[in-house]
Amino acid sequence: STQSTWGSLTMRIIKTAIILLLFQDSQQKATISNNGYEDIVVAISPDVPEDPAIIDSLKELLTRTSEELYRATRQRSYMKSIKILLPKSWTYSADPAVAETAEDAEFFVNTVNPAYGHNPYTVQNGECGEAGDFTHLTPWFVLNHDTDAQNSFGRTDKILVHEWAKLRWGVFEEYGYPGDEMFPMFYYKSTWGPNGQED
Repeated sequence: STQSTWGSLTMRIIKTAIILLLFQDSQQKATISNNGYEDIVVAISPDVPEDPAIIDSLKELLTRTSEELYRATRQRSYMKSIKILLPKSWTYSADPAVAETAEDAEFFVNTVNPAYGHNPYTVQNGECGEAGDFTHLTPWFVLNHDTDAQNSFGRTDKILVHEWAKLRWGVFEEYGYPGDEMFPMFYYKSTWGPNGQED
């Protein structure tokens, strides 16, 4: 049945290997094998105060994101394995990093960027279709992903799938910003003709 297949997949996703590592030195971005993205790197900035709850929240948020990615891609992809890089200053017990660095991270948990607040965003400096550099998440967004962040921004798993599309596939931002003349929320232009307003 569909429900038992989904339950089996959910258990496989929940059992996804999430390895906690300490910052060291370089490896390639995540790869895809048998529809599963492997070796996704999440780095926590040394500027983020130590809080083990961030690690647990990241696991939960990224498991939900993987499930949503699986649904959104019509069962074509999911997040198979994720490595979380911790700052060396954290005392949390973890295996040392072998070749992963913060520069390799697809997701970077860092302090608030004043331009975006707690809203996740993806740095993508290339052309359309070129992969982005990383997706920025704040500790507040991660810790409150199923409460306040969801109330403020909507379903956080869907937000991260949206950001993943920008990061992995180079999809340009499709939403604008309120009051921004260069990137408005929407375009609207009224024209007037002989019979009145035409849109």
